[in-house]
Amino acid sequence: MSNSVVDSLARKYEHVRKGVGNVMGGIILDTQAKRILNQGREEGRKEGIDIGEKQGENRLDALFIYLDSLGRSDEYKAAVHDPSLRNKLFAEMDMANKS
Repeated sequence: MSNSVVDSLARKYEHVRKGVGNVMGGIILDTQAKRILNQGREEGRKEGIDIGEKQGENRLDALFIYLDSLGRSDEYKAAVHDPSLRNKLFAEMDMANKS
């Protein structure tokens, strides 16, 4: 609808029609709803990152406690530098916790 209005009003002025079309079509227009949506998304991302970091810290703490209780704290030190070993130890801990 807005395009037909712009075309009628600015029929003789191509550059005006393009400029108004860009504004009305959303190139320049940034509505409050868009800003609120984008702000909410950004806050959600930050919150998700914070939650993920905390869960990761808790999981590492649990792994250290698990290994330390078995007298294997040296494996924890090695796992810090070896993701493959760390994943193996996580799987072991998870199995032990299910039993």
